[in-house]
Amino acid sequence: MKTLGLSVLFAVLPSVAASSQLRRAQVECPEDGTIKIGGTQSVQRLAQAWKDAYMMKNASTNQFCPLHDIRIEGVGYATGAARVCGIQPIYDNLDLAGMSGPFFAPQATSDNGWSFDCSAQQHEDDAHRKATLIRLAHEGIALVAAANGTASRCIEHHLGGGITTTQLRWIFSSYNEKLMKSLSDAVPFSDGDIGTHLWSELNEGCTETEIMLASVGVEYGAASFLTDHVLYGHGETIRTVARVLDHEDTKVYYTFPTVQDSLEFLENHTEAIAFIQLRDLHSSAFRDHADKIQAVAIKDNHNGEPILPEAEAFDNNQYPLSRAMYLGVHNDPASLRLTAPFLEFGLSEEGTKILSEAGFWALDTSDSVVMKTRLQIPGGVPMQEIQDSCGPEYGRISMAGSATVFPVAQIWSDVYNLGCPTVDISIEQGGSSAGAGRVCANLHKGPPVTIGTMSREWKGAEGKEHQYVYDCLKGDTSRSAVKVDVAYDGITVILKKGGIADQCQQILGGFTIDQLRWIYSGYSESALEATGWNATSLKNSDNDTSTHLWSELHPDCAKEEIRLAGDILTEGTHTNFRKTIMADKANGEDIDVSRPKGYFQALGFTLVAYLQSHGDAIAYIGFNYYHDNKELLAAAPIQNQDGVYVLPSAETIGGGTYNPLVRSISMNLLNDREALRDTVPLLKFGFSQPDLVTATGMVPVQGESLQTMLDRLDRASSGDLDLTSSALHNSVSSWRGSCLAVSLFFAGLHVLHLISA
Repeated sequence: MKTLGLSVLFAVLPSVAASSQLRRAQVECPEDGTIKIGGTQSVQRLAQAWKDAYMMKNASTNQFCPLHDIRIEGVGYATGAARVCGIQPIYDNLDLAGMSGPFFAPQATSDNGWSFDCSAQQHEDDAHRKATLIRLAHEGIALVAAANGTASRCIEHHLGGGITTTQLRWIFSSYNEKLMKSLSDAVPFSDGDIGTHLWSELNEGCTETEIMLASVGVEYGAASFLTDHVLYGHGETIRTVARVLDHEDTKVYYTFPTVQDSLEFLENHTEAIAFIQLRDLHSSAFRDHADKIQAVAIKDNHNGEPILPEAEAFDNNQYPLSRAMYLGVHNDPASLRLTAPFLEFGLSEEGTKILSEAGFWALDTSDSVVMKTRLQIPGGVPMQEIQDSCGPEYGRISMAGSATVFPVAQIWSDVYNLGCPTVDISIEQGGSSAGAGRVCANLHKGPPVTIGTMSREWKGAEGKEHQYVYDCLKGDTSRSAVKVDVAYDGITVILKKGGIADQCQQILGGFTIDQLRWIYSGYSESALEATGWNATSLKNSDNDTSTHLWSELHPDCAKEEIRLAGDILTEGTHTNFRKTIMADKANGEDIDVSRPKGYFQALGFTLVAYLQSHGDAIAYIGFNYYHDNKELLAAAPIQNQDGVYVLPSAETIGGGTYNPLVRSISMNLLNDREALRDTVPLLKFGFSQPDLVTATGMVPVQGESLQTMLDRLDRASSGDLDLTSSALHNSVSSWRGSCLAVSLFFAGLHVLHLISA
């Protein structure tokens, strides 16, 4: 059975706008009640903000259960956790506890890391008390400096692209070097003067310039985080002066009332470094300065890899200057009748906005769905539906491949594991080539997996196709994989919001395919015209083939060279983009990597971060990355096949009007009976919950296409697949042999007939 083409898909897909929302559970409100909340200061601050808004909203809309009392206490992480578990002998119990980690082993035990059985309680009526752990957000700081300034050049060119937390402590600490003997490795070129902190003391290639420091006022949450997690010595604070002029104290630490002020200071003092809250990376102030200010990478304490402050690094607990905020929830029906509506509000879009305004890095939509499912509150998936989908107990599923498919793979796996906790699921990225290679056990791409994720079609050198089954041509050639489309994505042309590239596309009203081809192609204008390019798409050409200026697209655009960025060459998004944009790709037309400003190629969040610092850049990326970073990025409307400029959205991608930059993304299942017993139930579960795909910014497979994929999974499970190409070859050979034998038989009869005649 052939995969439906996109034109057929658009005909059978219902409008995504009409797709169902995740079910809203019926909440039975109690007549009266009190919620008791305690724990870390960060969660106290957040709970107070939620409480104020919740009470106000409830009074005006009566949308949630009324609560007569919400009490918030400052008791700390360990005490809060103990009181939720009912094992604090002095104080009464809590319904919710703010925590900076899981429950401690003496307090509670868990088989899955989120559902806890509390230890023996102090009172008989607290027996068998249980708790659920959810993640609320991340708190922490980001370091920023002037782009291409004294500080950033030192870090980029001489400190390996980032600074360690030990170096960071030396930079900011009020302690002198004699009190920080353990930090001697951080300053290998120390000048012996305890009154100075020069960039050259970190590396002799850096300038002999005093390191200036900046932040927003000390009452700001970022200062507290720096003091608690970096400057942790007794009495240690941020240094404020240096002795650099005739041994006189000179001010080095400047605090400002707003983020805007601190960033302007950096622009004028390129030797300075500042710290801001993680949330400020999404602020309008940071967007306004993104051409001139850049985030500083912090080196991983284990392998020394520079890690930028990005959502992916926070979620994976890789970024050293952040920590997750948790909430321990008393898992009791009477308590949940009170807390569930409050938590539903907190995890809603409005509650997330409040959280962000308080300076925290909020969960993305996918993570929020997982937390709601843990709590079994509206917006989550009913636990019974997950458990009904479970495959074999203690199954093993390993996935690797496309960064574009990763969000779908992640949310399917995270939610599935909540109801099927004994199934071991691992997910890695690496690109579509890794997905095809690793499912085929091509060890050059990495260890074998049971699912290879891809955002492009298989290449002829990777696998030989028979409908939707691919025989591996590299690696273990006895393997084959079953291709299953799991979602649809719109390749999105992105620009830094408010940058000169964004300003130009607004003047144009978007881009045509011919304009995108001229922007990216390595062909000259004459070669483009010879292969069907419409020269009228360039309204202001300077007739200089060595330049590609924004002003050539329109005289009102900036007279600046276009900076190119996009997917890694040969990977899925690039392959699909090239297929659509480069009309002469069959003869080698591709992206011009030799432009004056080059071609920056990267995956996902790295590409998003690059655009934040380059207002002259244009890039293309999967829609889900734009969807998660709308505050930072502008998406360009693309002229579709009907001549209409259309912005990418779930509705336009699913409805077929955003064309031709729509592609399917797939999971390729190892065609092995044992592996399929584990992998097929996961995909069937994912298909049964289309809103999980929607939460990632993708468009779910629906209608006739969905039935096609489900039939494909059933055939794979039962072993009733269409013939693979090798089996087809054997069958054809057998058929030809039979035909030859029949032909010889009838030829023999004909000879006998002639002889007898």
